[in-house]
Amino acid sequence: MTSILLTLLLCRASAADPRQDVGQLERRLQAPVREYDLSEASFVEALIRVANDFHLPMGIEWAREPTSLKNVNLSLRKTTVQQIVEYLVKNQSGYDFSLEKGVIVHVFPRGLVQDRKNFLNLRVEKFEVRNDFVRFADRRLRELASRVVSPRGRTPGAGEGGSMATGMGDRRVTFELHNATYRDVLDALSLAGDFNLWMVTFSADGSVTPTGFRRTVSPRAGTIVPDSEQPFWELLMWGQKPY
Repeated sequence: MTSILLTLLLCRASAADPRQDVGQLERRLQAPVREYDLSEASFVEALIRVANDFHLPMGIEWAREPTSLKNVNLSLRKTTVQQIVEYLVKNQSGYDFSLEKGVIVHVFPRGLVQDRKNFLNLRVEKFEVRNDFVRFADRRLRELASRVVSPRGRTPGAGEGGSMATGMGDRRVTFELHNATYRDVLDALSLAGDFNLWMVTFSADGSVTPTGFRRTVSPRAGTIVPDSEQPFWELLMWGQKPY
């Protein structure tokens, strides 16, 4: 039901916004590439570079392990964008990718994608955004996730104080999802706005929060996020680097 609803919403939006044309991702993936050289410090940085270079909407789930932190160097000739993605993923042990609903590339560790300890598999009964900035909608989603993943010390029904600024690249969006996973909602936030890439970085040691969910970490530093701030993810525009 979720997939059907999300697809209908994105198809409906595509009439007004051609970036969400269901066929556009396929055309970009099948585009011929005469030569492509890539040198990055890690698997995830290589993925981000490819997403940036070819304007691919992408959702990345990864574990910050030694094998995924090795330098990536490749030089391909007479290939396609999809073959570049396939080459990267197939050379990273335990990973796979899919073209989710035909509009966004998902890269993930096979052992985590269906894991009950992965908070992205939690479902939201209803998530509605009405003419709101993506950053504000993203904050609401974080608050919903934290009530399940890190509820200790929270008063039931209480929100969080503070302020948030919107910057260049953010814009108002409208969509509605029912019985959606957090993965689905992050897809929708990415596709509806200008943050074309979302990323969740899991800890290498597989440790879990007191509520039983795998801990997330800073993608660049590897610092474990305090349990009170779990889970952590990033929305990035093409050209942005993760924190």
